[in-house]
Amino acid sequence: MTPHSLRDAFRLCKEHGIAEKRLSVERLAELMGKTPDWVYKVMADASMPANLIPMFEAITGADFVSRHLAVSSGKLVIEAPVGRNCGAGDIQALQEVLHDTVGKLLAYYNNKAIPDEVIASTTLAMERLAWHRKNASDQPGLDLAGDQA
Repeated sequence: MTPHSLRDAFRLCKEHGIAEKRLSVERLAELMGKTPDWVYKVMADASMPANLIPMFEAITGADFVSRHLAVSSGKLVIEAPVGRNCGAGDIQALQEVLHDTVGKLLAYYNNKAIPDEVIASTTLAMERLAWHRKNASDQPGLDLAGDQA
């Protein structure tokens, strides 16, 4: 899921916290040491102080705000490799993302695709490829032929 605005990024974090961590806005506010009214206001205005964003994301368990800030500045965001072996399923998942992206690009250049969908798909493909690139370059001693974890 890719947020289309900073306000959308805050909403997605909140929704993730509700769905995955069973947090209410009241509980989120309590954990942040703020009031529910404050949480609603800063989310509506997309005006949360930068020093509170890491806490907000840690509590909700989602990093949509940080990702949106980086991407809106023209940066590509990838998860740091954990140095694990990749199996056939990992490569097949990458291939599915790449196939979907090429299909969206073909549709776009035939005026049959929405630019936001093409951008999201292309970004995801670049992130996945960059992860594998980083994993290969940062893990020279990784036993890629060994047993799967």
